[in-house]
Amino acid sequence: MSRCQSRGAAAVWALIVIVVLGVLGGGYWFFKKGGAGLAGLGGSAFDLAKHLPAESRFAMMVKLSGQLDPKAIESDIKDVLAKVPTDKREELSADIQKDLGIPLADLVKFFDGRAAFAGIDTPKPAMLGLIGLRDADGLEKYLASQAPKSEKTETIENVTFRVNAMGQYYGHDSSWLYLGDSSEAAALAIKSASQAEGLDKVQTFVEAKGKVGGDSSLAAFYLDIPSLVKTAQVQKPPGTDEGTFKGLACLGYMVGNYNFKDRESYGFLKVTQDDSQLAQKLLVKGGVSKATLEGIGKELSFCQAIDAEWFFNTVVAIMTLSPETRQQAAMASVGLMAVGNPWTAFDGEIAVGSDFIEQTSPVVTSNFGKARTRGQLTACESNLKNLGTALEMYSTDWSGAYPTNVGLLTPNYLKTIPLCPSAGSDTYSTSYQHTADSYSVACIGQHHGAENLPAYTSAEGLQAPPRGSSEDDEEPEPQPSFVVAAPVKDIGLAHNLLAKGLPDAGAEPKAGEEKVYDIPMADLKMKTDAPARLLFNYGPQGKALADVSKGSVADQPEMRKILEWGGDSLVQADFLDLTPLLEAITKAVPKDDPGAPALLAGMDKLRELGLRGASGLAVRQDGLEYRCYGIGSGPMLGFGAAIMVPNFAKARAQGQLTACKSNQKNIGTALEMYSTDWSGAYPKSMTQLTPNYLRTIPECPAAEKDTYSSTYKLRKSDNGDYEIYEVFCSGPNHVKVGVPADYPQYNGEMGLIEQP
Repeated sequence: MSRCQSRGAAAVWALIVIVVLGVLGGGYWFFKKGGAGLAGLGGSAFDLAKHLPAESRFAMMVKLSGQLDPKAIESDIKDVLAKVPTDKREELSADIQKDLGIPLADLVKFFDGRAAFAGIDTPKPAMLGLIGLRDADGLEKYLASQAPKSEKTETIENVTFRVNAMGQYYGHDSSWLYLGDSSEAAALAIKSASQAEGLDKVQTFVEAKGKVGGDSSLAAFYLDIPSLVKTAQVQKPPGTDEGTFKGLACLGYMVGNYNFKDRESYGFLKVTQDDSQLAQKLLVKGGVSKATLEGIGKELSFCQAIDAEWFFNTVVAIMTLSPETRQQAAMASVGLMAVGNPWTAFDGEIAVGSDFIEQTSPVVTSNFGKARTRGQLTACESNLKNLGTALEMYSTDWSGAYPTNVGLLTPNYLKTIPLCPSAGSDTYSTSYQHTADSYSVACIGQHHGAENLPAYTSAEGLQAPPRGSSEDDEEPEPQPSFVVAAPVKDIGLAHNLLAKGLPDAGAEPKAGEEKVYDIPMADLKMKTDAPARLLFNYGPQGKALADVSKGSVADQPEMRKILEWGGDSLVQADFLDLTPLLEAITKAVPKDDPGAPALLAGMDKLRELGLRGASGLAVRQDGLEYRCYGIGSGPMLGFGAAIMVPNFAKARAQGQLTACKSNQKNIGTALEMYSTDWSGAYPKSMTQLTPNYLRTIPECPAAEKDTYSSTYKLRKSDNGDYEIYEVFCSGPNHVKVGVPADYPQYNGEMGLIEQP
């Protein structure tokens, strides 16, 4: 197996294991093996506030110990890893260790599970962080072995800091790893870590903590909104004026926490009642109740109920904050009332239920198979490119002659002949053909939807299978269904509103009548018996979603808890059940795949954690309160944004780096091919490579331009016997993933150079 294929396989196993470990909470490694735990580290994440500066405007705190069961997590991880085939488990471990320079388990054991981060705005904006250490000596040895030689060091408050390529500071003593975005932030991190009192003694923070039951928390955050508004008022950003800041003055702090043991999350936004339109609209009690939800059937996976009048008025109030949207805000109500006042016809609440999660299942499972198929095709194409590179290297060393068979490429040019991951065997060797100045090699068979494709030739390079040749591309699009329920306040007014949009609405419904309105491809009806309700459903399962014969979504246990908690103040409530999606994915896992047992074991652990829940937002006398039991769409969307967006950005940057490295390898291959044709001489400029050796000079995807041609140069070897070419990606195009400016680089002597 080639190194490329080996790393690709290891990456798949890494994904399986990392996903499982992440879902299980990760905390096992922050405890002593065997579950003894760390003495004195119980309590709440809010306890870490004492180590943050009192002037912190934003704080995020995590304290894993005390809420996770280390013995149970250890057992779960062992159960999953036991399902990974031994050879793959060892391969994964070796690959991770090569990339990290240390086994992953040993790396995380340097830390004790505490982490706190803060943002301040005085005397100037700064970010700092503290991560608790268990083994400072071990961490130092690791950092010393891994830090780039070019990385600068700086001593601050008797602590040695390293400064990475992005200007970020990191250093440690025996207790903490300190992080800062500047030397001043690093110094403040040291000072705040040693203090006995800090943010925890600030009165607004103490009040905020009490609002969300901060005595038991795995993770918590705190945001001081007034200080941010004050800073913005000084800076006067575009789209603001004095009216903006006067309107925002009603907002206080925002706080939240997550209790792992009870699987509950809490949040609160402080709002002070004043004469601002924003405060007046935010502090109006909502009307979402059991009656709002009783038109939606129980057998669904997602439901959202909102007080539409509250949300409309709040949005309008927010629009009035900016001088650029105040006029639109003034016209919004006029536009809404143009067809009649909906708040006199309807109660203002609306509930929407859908089976989109079930309908997502075919897409996910189909894409699961597609991803596997496409991943195998990508790996096969990579194998062929590696074979092509090896053949050109052989030709360079043997006066332009290609080998009589690909077996001659091992072990000097390839460690082994690669295997097609789809066939599980060497599908390349028997296809190899060559002449004095050309060669071709292909994946023999129909393993990727087309006969004897992909292929690779010296003249045309890679030849991929035609798009759409696989049956997987013929999957029909899913058709999600919806049901909408809106309680009716005045039947006559509600009918009149509908009649303005439906010319054939007919006569107003009589008491006790179920009025059906004729609209294409959907059902719309008004039930006039108490409680009166307008019902709309669409899609193949729309009627089933509206069936309340077995109960409504309000009868779901998690939703009952939200309704009881919110009382008469709810402005939003939702229910979410991801079980159907998990079941569909479980069924879609190819049972003959060697990775299936491990993936299925991970699914079992997810099922045990619970994949359903409900959340709600309620108006209280002094602000907005949030509560979630289990999994609700609120925390799911919020945490998803917090985690996925930066990771998506990082993944995008990492993908751009990978493509850039691939570009340079292809340039290197083209240069060697040119050299073969020109008696060992390299071109004077890269333009001479096109179109015979490269169709075009590639562009770095991060820079969106050719960053290579201007850097190309030739130099003599140390003994002066031959020329060596050099090329690199010019500019700071990959600093987001820790690669300094003017890297990666490639030269004819060392190949790819990723870091200084």
